[in-house]
This record gives sequence, structure tokens and C-alpha cells, in this order.
Amino acid sequence: MFYGWKLLIALCFIYLFAMGPQIYGFVVVLPSMVEEMGWNRTSAGAGMAILMVSMGLAGPVVAGMIGKFGVRPVMIIGGFVAASGAMVTYFAQSLMEFYLGAGVLMGIGIGMQTVLPGSQIIANWFTLKRATSLGIFMAIGGVSAILLSPLFVELIEVSGNWRLVWLAMAIGSIIASVITLFFVVETPQQKNQNPDGLSDSELEELASPDSSAAPRKVHQTDAEWQIGTALRTRAFWFITLGTCTALFGSTIVTSQVVLFLKDAGFAPLFIGSVIGMTGITGVVGRIMAGILGDQIEPRLILMAGLAVELASFILLLNATNHFMAYSFAILFGLGFGFAFVAATTVIANYFGPTAYATLFGVSALVGTLCAGLGPILSGLSYDKLGSYQPAFYGYVTVGMVVVILIALTRPPAAETT
Repeated sequence: MFYGWKLLIALCFIYLFAMGPQIYGFVVVLPSMVEEMGWNRTSAGAGMAILMVSMGLAGPVVAGMIGKFGVRPVMIIGGFVAASGAMVTYFAQSLMEFYLGAGVLMGIGIGMQTVLPGSQIIANWFTLKRATSLGIFMAIGGVSAILLSPLFVELIEVSGNWRLVWLAMAIGSIIASVITLFFVVETPQQKNQNPDGLSDSELEELASPDSSAAPRKVHQTDAEWQIGTALRTRAFWFITLGTCTALFGSTIVTSQVVLFLKDAGFAPLFIGSVIGMTGITGVVGRIMAGILGDQIEPRLILMAGLAVELASFILLLNATNHFMAYSFAILFGLGFGFAFVAATTVIANYFGPTAYATLFGVSALVGTLCAGLGPILSGLSYDKLGSYQPAFYGYVTVGMVVVILIALTRPPAAETT
């Protein structure tokens, strides 16, 4: 049996335990921390901003560590780093402790354990089913929202202790490290297999320029791209802008939407169900993007996802009843799911698996640095102007420009070593 499918299942569980509790726990626990600690929304939102920036800054370093030590050791150590950050926050009594634990340590640990190493492994193991596999892998983030957001809301309501959520995050990170230890294998060659489970003859036929095999439905480079050459292409930077836009919207939702809906008069359990709905539709969006991404150009899926995500913010600003709130959740989940998977797939398809880890690290760095501004700008908008409208409408306007730039993007010319 092709080990890649077993590996994909293991990676999904790693993502579930290493990313889900941390991100969706953060969404749910922040309002309780704001209320008990007496922080303003800008200060609290800065914690999510630091988390995102730390994940981004860790990207190029994680790529270098993977190249030197391999994927599995990096992922295992990342789990312990993230767990230490969660425990620092569990005992936190000040903003600085919150920033150190939830922001710096957890951000670095999540970066070492989840998307970059996981998607690198998938790029190594899958070619023909690359987008589908990435979609399944990243869909687990939405599953986390479905399972964990209402659970964490209930945990806080019943226990009255928001610190237990941070303890759950620490446990999840350690579980992910244990799964990594037993199941992660970096390349198919280590199992005497080929990508997609192809035989040697099938692989040679597919690679042959005279092959009678059906042509690929999407662009996938056969070149070995140099990092510097790839970084000089317009395509890389336009796709990275797409990543920035998708993540910027996501951090706003993560840090501010619970507070926004609470201000609008919605009950805590209903708000938890809205966050859960973003997870349900996020799962659908990511799986659909994966399946479609092996059939049509992922760049087009990225454009569609960003457009839908931007539209969701218009709905959010007008969410005065349950129907509108759920409509926002549906569109946001679908849009972000499409955009997140598609942006990752485009980089792998345009530049190949050899350069992928470093390029993804650079893209993630820029994306998360931009995204880190989301909680800060939206918090400032509310604290200084009494409204989220300036931040939300500004985001939508800039995002529309990015969609146009991606529409002008084409696969870069194959420049090789």
C-alpha cells in the first residue's frame, strides 16, 4: 500500500492537535482574558498579531532547519516549544507574559510543527494528487473549529476558568509531537516508493517528453528552480500578496469577530456556533479547493476565494440577525478555505518541491507580517474611532486590488539551475 495515504492521515491529526486548539482556542479565550485582565482590544489583539508575526519570522528559519536536520526532528521540537508557550500563558498575569507565551513561543512552535513542514512533506509525496492532498490536510483546520470552538466556549462557561483552554493547547501540541515521532517519513524514497505510489516505469513515462500519458490539467513545473530566480518573478510576489490578503482577513476574524458579535448583542453560545460554522464551511472550501486544484488552475481558485472572503466582511458589518451572522460565517469559511489551499498549491506547482520549503517560508513570512497588522488595525479602529468599519472597508478595498493583480499573473518562465 502507498504509504503516502497513511502519512497524510497522520499529518491531518498532527494539524488537528498542533494548530486547531491554538488558533481556535485563541479565538474563544481572548474575550474572557480581556474582561478579567482589563486590557483594551488593541493590546489584546496585539497578542494574535505577535503570534502571526512569530510564525512568519520562523518560516525561513524553519526551512533552513528542515534542510539541515530533516522534517521530523523540527516538528517534534516545535511541539514542545508551542506547549511551553501555552503554559507560560496559562500562568500569565501580565501583557508581557501573554505576548511571550501566546505570541512568541507559540508562534514559533506552530510554525515548526504545522503548515510549512506538513505541506513540504505533501509536496514530496504527491504530484498528481498534490492539490487534493493539501486540501485534505488543511481542511483539518476547519474541523478544529467545528469540534473545539463550542467545546472551549462551554469549558469557560462551566468552569469559569479561561486558563484551562491554554492547558488544552499545551496537551494538543505534545500529542502532535508523539504522532510525528511514530508516523512522519520525509520522502517516498525512504519507504522505497515513488510519489503518488507510481511504479518506476509509470514515473519515467510521465516524465518523458514523448509520453503518451494524458497531459496535466494544471501547470506544474518540471524545472529545478533556484531560490533567487524564483524570488525575482512577479508571479511569486503576486501570489504572496494573495496569501497576505487571505491571512489578514483571518486574523481579524480570529481576534475581533467574537468581540464584534458580542457588541452586536449576540449570545456567547451563538457566537461560538458562528465560529464553528466558519470551520464547517472552511472544511468544505479547503477540500473543494484541493479537488478542483488538480483539475483547474489553482490561481483561479485563489482569486475566487479572495473575492468571497472579502464579500463576507461586507455581510459581517451588516450582521444584525442570526441569518446575516451565519451568512458571514459561510462565506468567510468558504473563501478563506479556497484561498489558503490555492495559494499554497500555486507556489508548489510554479516552482517545484525542491525550492518549496524556502519559498513557502518567505511567502509565509511576508504574509504573516502583513496579517499581524489585522488585529492591531482593527483594534485601533474600534478603540480610537468607536467602529470597525474603517478597518474592514479598508481591507476590502485593498483586497480587491490584489485580486486584480492575481488575475494578471501567469506561470513564470521555467528558469533552471
